[in-house]
Amino acid sequence: MPILGLGTWKSRSEDVYDAVRVAIQASYRHIDCAMIYGNESAVGRAVNDAIAAGEVTRQELWITSKLWNNSHQEERVVPALEKTLADLQLYYLDLYLIHWPVAVRHDVLVAKEAADYISLKNLPLTSTWRGMEQAQQQGLARHIGVSNFAQHHLEEILRESRIPPAINQIELHPYLQQKDLETFCQQH
Repeated sequence: MPILGLGTWKSRSEDVYDAVRVAIQASYRHIDCAMIYGNESAVGRAVNDAIAAGEVTRQELWITSKLWNNSHQEERVVPALEKTLADLQLYYLDLYLIHWPVAVRHDVLVAKEAADYISLKNLPLTSTWRGMEQAQQQGLARHIGVSNFAQHHLEEILRESRIPPAINQIELHPYLQQKDLETFCQQH
């Protein structure tokens, strides 16, 4: 995974196309996306146009995307990933992450009230993780992981997983160091 990547969060569709094209021309090879960003179709057009123009090959790129909160549950993961792949015009992702350890009802995009949430006691993260493992086994994602997970979330998945998470994408900087979580991730 390239250490430097272009994040597409908060990028409007009409802007992200140009940003991705310029980033690829400037030798960025990692593009970080998510369904909830609402711009994966534009990212996909830019990636595919760069490939068609001979600026890069698909194999040189590392494309990451994330499963949104309303697609937790084993049987919802692969369909959500297939929708992301269709939007990105790709056959596989290099990395697919569970975006948050938070589940909401499937008909809710952004939770606005308590009734929108599903308790992780009723819909355990291990159910969603089994769907992630299926996605990798089907060749839809080369690597699978999580994002914004605390140590206790990781421990739950590790107890039952056949494939451990390859990564926990977290906020990490001088004002939020998360040393214990970083150590745990390095150990596991």
